[in-house]
Amino acid sequence: MTDAKVDDQITQDGMSDEEIVRQANDLARQLYALRGYSVREGYRFDRATHPHEREAWAAAVLAFEILRQTDVEDALANSDDPSDDAVMTAGGWRVI
Repeated sequence: MTDAKVDDQITQDGMSDEEIVRQANDLARQLYALRGYSVREGYRFDRATHPHEREAWAAAVLAFEILRQTDVEDALANSDDPSDDAVMTAGGWRVI
């Protein structure tokens, strides 16, 4: 990866797009736990299909927008995560 590419991926607050997505997922996990649910560490709420998990993701995205003026969905779209081409389904991970 070139230095220019790295510079493009760092936001004003010094976080990469991948870090923003990771932190938003961490926050979603904590919000989900408030409902009494738990998921494995590293679970991707941004790919969830269950309504409660989607709600936790939406709340985390909103919190980032309000508190940090950070567009998590934009960071997600710009993310270089190689697993971005997979989604969680009821039967497991599926490549799209």
